[in-house]
Amino acid sequence: MAQRYLLPAADTLFEIGSCTKAFTSLVVGQVVEQGKLSWSTPVTTLHPASFKDPIAASQATLIDILSHQTGLACHDALFEFSNTTDDWLSRVRHLEPFTSFHSAFQYNNFMYMLAGDIAEALKAGILALLNMPNTIGTQEEMPGSLDHARSFDAKGNLIPYEMDGPLGQTSSEGGISTSANDVIQWLRALLGRGTLSGTQLVNDTTFEKLTSPHKTIEKPRTKGGHHSLMHTGGFHWNCGVGELPGLLSEVIAERLLFFENRQTSKRSDAAREEQRKGQERERRAAEERESSRLNGTSPSHPLDAYEGTYAHSAYGRIKITRPTPTSPNLHARVLNPGSKMGFDLAYWHLDGFAPVFDPSVNPLVTAVMGNFAFEMYPATGAVRACVVPGERFVREA
Repeated sequence: MAQRYLLPAADTLFEIGSCTKAFTSLVVGQVVEQGKLSWSTPVTTLHPASFKDPIAASQATLIDILSHQTGLACHDALFEFSNTTDDWLSRVRHLEPFTSFHSAFQYNNFMYMLAGDIAEALKAGILALLNMPNTIGTQEEMPGSLDHARSFDAKGNLIPYEMDGPLGQTSSEGGISTSANDVIQWLRALLGRGTLSGTQLVNDTTFEKLTSPHKTIEKPRTKGGHHSLMHTGGFHWNCGVGELPGLLSEVIAERLLFFENRQTSKRSDAAREEQRKGQERERRAAEERESSRLNGTSPSHPLDAYEGTYAHSAYGRIKITRPTPTSPNLHARVLNPGSKMGFDLAYWHLDGFAPVFDPSVNPLVTAVMGNFAFEMYPATGAVRACVVPGERFVREA
């Protein structure tokens, strides 16, 4: 059992979140080299998962799902509506596309889950070849490691492992935890274009395929005239907002690239200014949301009338109840097997209710879950559906 409150060391494991995706891509490249897969084969011929968009369903390849151009938006709230890879991927076919196939970069974690399932990603072989003995492939393995980082809330309380919920079972899209000593091996392999200490992980053609742009984003990053790529590795509880980590990465990059004009102090000032602007944007967004609220309204029905089970083809079923006959709030609970998600719904305005989340709920969900707005049948006025931004749950008879 790991001890608590020790200083981190070079072998301390930290979750790297979505930086796992690069490992998954490399494993896919290895399997393609072995002739077991092809970059151009439609993924729906390799896996039961599919897409609602018929073009994506018939044409999406491994390259398309690894480069986020299937047209599917993020849908990270789905993580709390289920708890197994098979269940998550079975729901993808019911998700509405946000854009048309190949038209835009749309980040989606489930596409890397799909790629990993197809290629059996993060098998022990890749970590052994990289000589990363302490690295683990899922968050479920974290409690068993002797030296690993833990998370704390704003009051300094230790966050229990179980608060990872279904996210603890993720792997190919964000499951790796590694140490400074181990991740150096990974960086050496990347700098060696897929070769580490004389061992070729992938050939040069495959490495070029994995590292070449397949879909450009609107505003590519540059640092001192150099093309720049970055990812926070933030996933659930493992990412905090702070200036020092970002500033250190900037300084290290400058020193490695031998920039003649180092602007550390100015960069620190710029980082503080960006943080201030971000806080200001959040404040304005909260004010705008509050200002859009209509005063003096009340629900069109007694709260009991909103009770019922509401179903969505992808997200499954939610049961809405009134906890007590006098309760001022409703309560929503996800009924899908394995999901423990539940939250109150406080009256907002008209026939809309705002979710009130317990601090243990995945921040990915709280960030994307908006108000519940109830729809009525025009002829009878009875409640027929509830709409969460972008998704419509129909009331069951």
